[in-house]
Amino acid sequence: MSAAVAVPLAAPVWRSQSPKFHLAIPFQVLVCVVPAMAAVMAGKPLAGAVWLYAVLVPILAFHFCRRDAVTYGAVLLGVMPVLMVLRGIFVYNSVEVLMIVGAIAWLEAGGPDAKALRTPQVLILLSVATVYWLASWALTGAYGANLRALELALGAINVYLLARHRSYLATALMSMLFSITAFGIAIAPYVNASSFRLGTGKIDGERLGNPISFGLPAALILLLTVTDDGRWLLARKRPWLRASAAIICTILLLLSTSRGSWLVVITGAAVLFWWDPRRRFGILAACGAILVIGIILTSWGRGDTLSHYLDKTFSADQTWTKRTTGRNVMWAAIPHLLEDSPVWGFGPGSGLRTARIYYNENLIWHSLYLQIAAETGLAGLSLVVFLMAIATYQCYVRYRMTAELAPLVGMIGFWCVGVSVPGLDAAAACFLGFGLIGTDYAHLYRVRHAPPQAALQAQAPALDGPLVVAGR
Repeated sequence: MSAAVAVPLAAPVWRSQSPKFHLAIPFQVLVCVVPAMAAVMAGKPLAGAVWLYAVLVPILAFHFCRRDAVTYGAVLLGVMPVLMVLRGIFVYNSVEVLMIVGAIAWLEAGGPDAKALRTPQVLILLSVATVYWLASWALTGAYGANLRALELALGAINVYLLARHRSYLATALMSMLFSITAFGIAIAPYVNASSFRLGTGKIDGERLGNPISFGLPAALILLLTVTDDGRWLLARKRPWLRASAAIICTILLLLSTSRGSWLVVITGAAVLFWWDPRRRFGILAACGAILVIGIILTSWGRGDTLSHYLDKTFSADQTWTKRTTGRNVMWAAIPHLLEDSPVWGFGPGSGLRTARIYYNENLIWHSLYLQIAAETGLAGLSLVVFLMAIATYQCYVRYRMTAELAPLVGMIGFWCVGVSVPGLDAAAACFLGFGLIGTDYAHLYRVRHAPPQAALQAQAPALDGPLVVAGR
């Protein structure tokens, strides 16, 4: 008799259970966000910030003491859009502090999640961000210089770890949708009537919010409603949830007039259209729905600004300076900067100073790549691009192994974010976090002789949850 031989499965295996939302998390997020945004709507943003921190910090402390790192990370991600808006009024660097405490919570919890913090991709990301911040601090003498690089790294790691508990990540993302909706409603009365850009407004002469920080979360959730059948939002069997989230995000995204966020959505849709032929009709239908919503909004009483930005971005009669709001001038200035210091740049933390000299404006470099090039030269830029390219390739490999496109969409989205803004914040961290998910496939392997795609889909039950390939 011949000995039995273990044969790997030739098709993906889906989890047998259907994950559900953890309703305690959105409840906690709403308790933090709704009263805070009600105060903002009443013209008292300081009172809103005090409420947010007074409620959020004890909630997070409670989860930390219980060693419940998953709920800690989910609540923090859910309130993040509002926290990014109000931290400038209360304690600006509180986001980094809360994220550091969250990382400690993941370590204290132990188990596979703590072990995941010691994987090479996580250690490399955290090391690069920490060295960049410490070098900026040493050269400028200001501890806050490029501290948001840590915010980017820790935010991405939080998303990466939450993805190991898909139902918690989905709950956190839907809670984040509640946060940006509440903020959009609260800030709407204070938006400049002559330049209606939802996501930013003036209260008592002080500017609050930023269109890109408002638009990026909406862009991410909008893409996830169509990526992988909405599975990352636990909406595969809930078409009403996917449709509702998509409509809300489309409205918020268009009214934000954040063209950086528009670029992310357009590029993500192109990726889905190219690599997911089965969803091409759905993607075209979604594009048609966005077009209809855009037409409705432009005919709305305050839609002149949306029409202006659409014309400014896509009209063939506009110059590149107007299309990019002067960003093309920044890109044109970088070669002159690199001529003076091509290899090492002018040092971490010198971004604003070099922009004043070479761009002749008191503005930071509005691009991750421009800032890295100015501060660390071609050496630093090459390292960042090299690491991002490796991560993108690994996301593609994971897609080939599991048919999940969200990590690849997230990583390519982060490439696009870096074109228009520095991206060193928690909003961009969500996209980088999905890219980080794509680098983790140590427990998977490639099936050499896989059956046709149609056969795989026929074998897969219509359940929510991640696609898991038989492992070692």
